[in-house]
Amino acid sequence: MKYLLSVMVVILISGCIGNSGVKIICDESFEYPLSNIENTGIKINENIAQSFNCISSVKDQDIIIVSDYNLITLLYPKKASYYIEFARDSIVIAYSKEIDKKWYEMKDAKIGIMNPNTSACGYQSLMVLKLAEIYYGDNSILDNFICKNTKIKDEETINIPETLGVNENVLVETSFSELINDLNKVDFIFIYKSMAKRENLKYIELPPQINLGETEYRNMYRQAVVRLFSNTLISGNPVIYGFSILSTDPEAIKFADFILNTKGKKLLEDSCLIPLNPALTDNIENVPYALKDYLEEDKSQTNLKPV
Repeated sequence: MKYLLSVMVVILISGCIGNSGVKIICDESFEYPLSNIENTGIKINENIAQSFNCISSVKDQDIIIVSDYNLITLLYPKKASYYIEFARDSIVIAYSKEIDKKWYEMKDAKIGIMNPNTSACGYQSLMVLKLAEIYYGDNSILDNFICKNTKIKDEETINIPETLGVNENVLVETSFSELINDLNKVDFIFIYKSMAKRENLKYIELPPQINLGETEYRNMYRQAVVRLFSNTLISGNPVIYGFSILSTDPEAIKFADFILNTKGKKLLEDSCLIPLNPALTDNIENVPYALKDYLEEDKSQTNLKPV
């Protein structure tokens, strides 16, 4: 009898462990959609971080989700072998007090950005400023807002040191909640459009040539290149969320199937994201068979290079 009870306890404990949910590490900006997915009954055990930190923090997770799909290639070949692009976003300028629509001409403006060494939104915001220089024909925009107020240098690439050395005109945050709270302290912040809409923020739409929101301007976006303190080179690319399955857990495949199917796409739209139809992958041979019908091969080259 004691042996039978012991076996039952082991089975119960094992069952609890097995039902702990799909282990996901994801960018903070995807936390809201993730919570909505969980509300559908899918069990999730999430770890929230910024995209670059997600890459460096992968341990035993089943899935990684980041807001720059190309970052996943940093996990090749040991931890991942493909990425799946599934939703698109863009960068906007959010504000609390009214600002001039010619924001790029504002002198001594105080701005807020995410940390470009940890957050994809952070280095994407710097790319937007560089692209604004090209679009508006003004080579002083990045310098006016960033370089003269930090140790970030605009040379052939935008070089980002480990210590940013910001002054009072730039607030650099490590979480989006802190960035949004900064709205009462700064003239404006750079943030994802999906988040601005979900938080009911006032924001300025940027031209598609600079907002990193349109795939047709991919070649223009690539003119903006950053070098992180880790010595990783990243060229501009549309803001596209990507994921990869890192384990053999069948529940991870079920989660991925939900994101890619009709119900998942509706949920992404309700989260103010633009689902990709079809979703794209860089290596369809390595994708689980159950997901292949949702996908097409991505023919574009990676925008990231560790050097």
